Amino acid sequence: MVVAVFDSVEELDAVEGDGKVEEAKASVRPLLDEVMVLDFVVGDAPTPASL
Repeated sequence: MVVAVFDSVEELDAVEGDGKVEEAKASVRPLLDEVMVLDFVVGDAPTPASL
């Protein structure tokens, strides 16, 4: 399993744009039975209440 975590959508777009992602996918694709791609954005953590 390969997991990649990015700090921002812009950082993800930059990596996808330079072709490295496609190169990595092509090198492991023959070894895989299935592929699942999940893209999601997590918002900022809520500010804790000060008591």
